[in-house]
Amino acid sequence: MCGHHNLSVIKARNFDRDNKIAGENDKFEVYQDKRGEYRWRRKASNGRIVGASSEGYNKKSDCEANMNRGPNPKDK
Repeated sequence: MCGHHNLSVIKARNFDRDNKIAGENDKFEVYQDKRGEYRWRRKASNGRIVGASSEGYNKKSDCEANMNRGPNPKDK
């Protein structure tokens, strides 16, 4: 995480089909990249990145809204 600042960590809130918590130990991180844009990434309990934003956001609130939007049936 060298060079990243303003890091926020949020516990994952995803559920599987049986309403059991999937990846309950995963964490979401919000950070600013080298350009100063906000991005998010999801880290598994083993430290591996298992998800990330595909774009940067000027506002932290926009980044968090994208991070919290959940699955979209149109995404494939």
